[in-house]
Amino acid sequence: MGRDGPASSMRGRLCDVLLSALCEGDAEPVLRRLGDRAGFDDPVFGGSRNEASKEHVVKLIDWMKERAARFEKSSTVIGTSVDVAEGTLFFGPQGARQRVPTAVVVERKREREVEVRLHFVPALWSGKVVGPTLAGAVIKSLGIAADSLAALTSRSHAPCFEERARLRDGMGADRPAEGGVTGELFATSLADDLSAIAMEVRGSGGAGVIVLERGEGGMIRAARIYGPI
Repeated sequence: MGRDGPASSMRGRLCDVLLSALCEGDAEPVLRRLGDRAGFDDPVFGGSRNEASKEHVVKLIDWMKERAARFEKSSTVIGTSVDVAEGTLFFGPQGARQRVPTAVVVERKREREVEVRLHFVPALWSGKVVGPTLAGAVIKSLGIAADSLAALTSRSHAPCFEERARLRDGMGADRPAEGGVTGELFATSLADDLSAIAMEVRGSGGAGVIVLERGEGGMIRAARIYGPI
């Protein structure tokens, strides 16, 4: 195929176009965009690097195709070296689709290298019950280690939440952002574009993403969670 064919679906920020391209099922434009030195992590097949990431991408495309996957992006947080796209993966036939909250993290490295990390609860596509996540946890005191968060944000305090702030957890349930966090979460990367903060975190349940959306006064009005954290 010509370079203006399938490659056109990969125009734009990588975090915005990657999952839709994977769902379309053509590996060539994805592999061309990632290059030979990419890192790729997802909750289905784990992580891979360099040449092994090419086989990884092909396997994930087949996995998506078997489940008639489709991705709809909702928003993007652009950081200095990390970009995060939020959206929903849909699995299954039209009319009976499972909705899975999904985040795509792209970290830009030196010499045009990229690290791609997908965050979602993979068992949701089949409707299986998944163990406890951060749902119902205290977002007002996220439990992120202060030194870990401060190193990434130059802040030593938790963000302030609006009184009516909402939490959408990794299972897709919506509730008030109140209660308490069980255990600690450690921030591993961050993107902040003034309208929202997107943090990759790791906890006892695994890795994931927390997006904190700012309101007009700068306080947090909504929190969205991706992955089994």
